[in-house]
Amino acid sequence: MFSVSRFKNRNGVFSFRVDGQLNGVRIRRNFKSQEEAAAEKGVLELKALQLASRLCKAPTKRISRGNSNWRWTSMSRSSFLRPS
Repeated sequence: MFSVSRFKNRNGVFSFRVDGQLNGVRIRRNFKSQEEAAAEKGVLELKALQLASRLCKAPTKRISRGNSNWRWTSMSRSSFLRPS
């Protein structure tokens, strides 16, 4: 899903980049240390797993006179991708 790579900036300093896709959107973030990049990679991979398997309750039919039949269903993935 996501990868951490080392690269050299224009000013000659080495940095670490997290690169991958989340819900079809390309993510590229740069960090000074490999530890920071690895932590961000973990966060992004967890978000991707949550998007892939998100479950929520939804009514199976019209609710009337106290009848509340529910089932688990997955929500659309785009509803969970919001700017932070």
